[in-house]
Amino acid sequence: LADPIALSAASQRALRWLVCALLPPEPAPRPDGMEERVALHVRRMAAYMPKALRLGFVLVVRLLDWSPLWRFKGLEPIHALPPAEASRVLAGIATSYWLPLRLMMLAPKAMILSTYYDQDEVHALLDYEPKSFMRERISHRDSLLQQAQAQAQAQAQAQAQAQAQALAEEPAQATDVLQAGAAQ
Repeated sequence: LADPIALSAASQRALRWLVCALLPPEPAPRPDGMEERVALHVRRMAAYMPKALRLGFVLVVRLLDWSPLWRFKGLEPIHALPPAEASRVLAGIATSYWLPLRLMMLAPKAMILSTYYDQDEVHALLDYEPKSFMRERISHRDSLLQQAQAQAQAQAQAQAQAQAQALAEEPAQATDVLQAGAAQ
């Protein structure tokens, strides 16, 4: 995986508290260090974004951190609120009537929750074993690639045979072509 994107201390704090507020509450598994693992992985995912999108993502994280102030829900940023209250503020944004406000939550929520639900502890609680599914998908992909390679080889052989046949039918023209190619 890529190295995590560099963030200022304030942006790291905002992202970590955004993760804390968006992760599912108890009884969902939240072992020690889960928030840090998810935040680190989100930063790694952001490294694959184009620069402008990455900058926009960081800006959205910072805007969401200060959302209690501009949503008139408090005077403190998300990182200063208890997780339950921060979660309520962010849920209000996610369910807002105003589409641009709802869309602000889309990327951070998707990145955070997809990372969370990809953790082994969550898989164990959900009784989900993705490794066998992934092995099946990789095997299916390999068989499709082998079929495509076989088809490409068959096409190349058919084309070579057609060219050889065309040369055999017109040897005088082939000799002329070869001599013209050698002369150049």
